[in-house]
Amino acid sequence: MELIDPRQLLVKVAKVLDNLSIPYVVTGGMAVTIWGRVRFTADIDIVIELKTNC
Repeated sequence: MELIDPRQLLVKVAKVLDNLSIPYVVTGGMAVTIWGRVRFTADIDIVIELKTNC
């Protein structure tokens, strides 16, 4: 099993969402760490906006 750095994973996911023009926000431990507050967990929570095609 290949281990991937959570930061690299976040970059890959963000690129896909950006390429698809899907609005998103990053929350959770990773977001808090970026703001300078170290947390025990480095989880990546992503909230995306889904729209229906009516």
